[in-house]
Amino acid sequence: LDTSGIRQLGNNGIDGKSVNYRLMYFATKLEDKKQQEDIFTSAIKSGKGGAIAYEGLANLYLSQKDTAKAETMLSDAFKKNTKNKDIFNVLKNFYIVSGKTDKLLKVVDNLIKEDDGNSAYYYLRGKLRDDVEKNHDAAKSDYLKAIELDDFNYDAYFDLGANLLNYGTQ
Repeated sequence: LDTSGIRQLGNNGIDGKSVNYRLMYFATKLEDKKQQEDIFTSAIKSGKGGAIAYEGLANLYLSQKDTAKAETMLSDAFKKNTKNKDIFNVLKNFYIVSGKTDKLLKVVDNLIKEDDGNSAYYYLRGKLRDDVEKNHDAAKSDYLKAIELDDFNYDAYFDLGANLLNYGTQ
């Protein structure tokens, strides 16, 4: 659609972002992988695709068995948008699903260096240390820090309790 077509849709209550979202959904149904890539890339360049466009493009690369390309694209997207929680979640999910939690831990460590007042980052690092590294004492410290920063972080309370119950860290 060109700009005038988007304006016409806007007059009917449909904005460009919703058109892009629908286009990206339909792109996933296309057989032509190049056409899919063009649609996701266009949505990213227009700024109207959000994290969904990055996720769609990563999934396309993964379906083509190109994990390196998916990782590079997501990592670059996050470096450009470090405050975007949705893009972070796509990158986080990619690292977890692909078994690259060591890289996720490095990203989270850097995020904590940049924003040491973010309870969610400490919780995530604690969860990674608990479940992946099996460093239960370090995980306990991160859960406690997450709770100190946000006493409504129920996930941190729960996992701290599980950590103490299962591993007896004091």
